[in-house]
Amino acid sequence: MTKTSIANFNSVEMLVIGIVILSAVSLTFDSDESAQKNVELSEINGTLILPTRSSMDSLGLDDFKPGATAEVNLEVWPIESEMCTICQSKPTGIMIQGDVNVTNLNPIDSGGTIRIEGKLNVTHFQEFDVNSMILREWLMIDWDLAEFSTQWDVFIEHDPPKWAPSNRYDASYITTESGSTSRAGPVINIERLLSNVVNVQGCLPNSMNCDGENRQELNLNSTFVEPREPTLIYDLKEWNDYSQLEINESNTSNLGGLRDLFGIEDKITAHQPFCSMEPVNENKIQSWSIHGDSTIIAPMNIWLTAIGLPSSSFATTNGVWTEIDIGDKGCGAFTDTSGELILAISKQ
Repeated sequence: MTKTSIANFNSVEMLVIGIVILSAVSLTFDSDESAQKNVELSEINGTLILPTRSSMDSLGLDDFKPGATAEVNLEVWPIESEMCTICQSKPTGIMIQGDVNVTNLNPIDSGGTIRIEGKLNVTHFQEFDVNSMILREWLMIDWDLAEFSTQWDVFIEHDPPKWAPSNRYDASYITTESGSTSRAGPVINIERLLSNVVNVQGCLPNSMNCDGENRQELNLNSTFVEPREPTLIYDLKEWNDYSQLEINESNTSNLGGLRDLFGIEDKITAHQPFCSMEPVNENKIQSWSIHGDSTIIAPMNIWLTAIGLPSSSFATTNGVWTEIDIGDKGCGAFTDTSGELILAISKQ
């Protein structure tokens, strides 16, 4: 019998993962499906407090003490692309852009408090088949925060296609007098302030003293509007196969602990490298086999659902995980037993 384990994207920006990832944009206002409105997310505004070492490190703020505050002011648009050469249909999705300002930053090795002003740019595409099943997904996270800036790109091939019911009631929450609250895990409370504005308050992962009421770490308002015409986006990342390139076999480190999400086993030399950047022979490569138990990667389900972005998950089975280090950049690819690309991640 297959055992299932749940893993989180600890090395990807926690703030970003708490706002968007791998899902269609919708919100369940009511468990009664007939009462739901056809709306889409247009704004996310509010504050997150980063109380733990892991939350600071995941934003690249390793040199600062825990306790910083991130203020977000983001706008959301529907998008579509006509640039996909492998697609059966036109990919559609969302773009999120805006300011993310981090305050109350206290350096570990010196006194004083500083502030960093940043920009967030996210695009998320999905391709659907004729039965409204998800075939592929593309996610780009561009995090511009002074010297802590980074960009992540993610590609997923859903085989078999993934069922994506629209506006379904999420079992992670139970209904309360004022709205809804998380059923288990960190406390997340959702309250409808206006007909189109939802307030989300609660706790982030790994927090020790947050109860969601007397002490809160997350306070976000999500604003929804009637559906709008999508904006045409031409930049859709392509992932190329570099298995014919002889790359130096050596230890890789640029993707941090992402490999641990997949339950990797033995190192192997049968590399299956895919990347959105072009490597050269002098770069580094290494691969691991993945066997047996499935790993479900389900990044921050309840936080995503709370602000109007129901979470998606990705299940790995048998295959190979290959990493390439290109200078200070990196690519990782999960391929199945036939060598087909299932998941690819790059950081630059």
